Amino acid sequence: MLCITSSKVLDIKLESLLINDMFRNNGNDKLNYDFIPFEKRQLQSVKLIKLYFLHRGRNAWYGTWTRHFIPDMSLYKSLEEAQKSAEDIRKQGNVFYIEELPAILFEFEDNVGMIVTQINTETPLSEFDFKKLNNFIETKINIKDDIRGENIEFIFNHKGEYWKAIPDNKDSLITIFIESTKNFELLKTTPLKGWKSKSIGKDYFLQWNKFDDYKISQTYIRKIYKIFGNFNL
Repeated sequence: MLCITSSKVLDIKLESLLINDMFRNNGNDKLNYDFIPFEKRQLQSVKLIKLYFLHRGRNAWYGTWTRHFIPDMSLYKSLEEAQKSAEDIRKQGNVFYIEELPAILFEFEDNVGMIVTQINTETPLSEFDFKKLNNFIETKINIKDDIRGENIEFIFNHKGEYWKAIPDNKDSLITIFIESTKNFELLKTTPLKGWKSKSIGKDYFLQWNKFDDYKISQTYIRKIYKIFGNFNL
């Protein structure tokens, strides 16, 4: 499971996969001087990956229907992990949804990383300012400078200057800091899929049926990936 911090809406607790404060330069004099804070780590590679986003719906009062994010249980590396999590927390009246999400993985020194994606939109990162990003990359190339963690954090800050329009509350920008960039599923060009759960009784595993109308674009995430590719990491 991946633990996430949202730039906007989601209030998710941090767990073991998330980089904790020891990776940041917080002024602690007891830090090992050989240790490199995250913001100073050099970018090594950029990859396109696929995540699995689990959320649920539940019958509420007077026949209304509500959808919920699941604290500490939202993003996964595999479909199997997401399905297992749904089994662990299922209650009567729950319907779960699992959606494949395109994401960008930035890998830094010592295999730590940062992932960027966006939920609740069919066009993730479509409001990003690609021209400004391209100018930043070209400047780095011209002065032969490195790209570091602090640059990536600044670029993808949801209130930063790299957005043509600040992402809306319902279209939450998600940033994930991870201790290891291993074992992620690479994003392919084939259409992404979504599944909806169906209960056939509490003594049986949930059944999962594909959405007929699930559509999510990879276009804008691939555009960002291509711009970073010009840096020849």
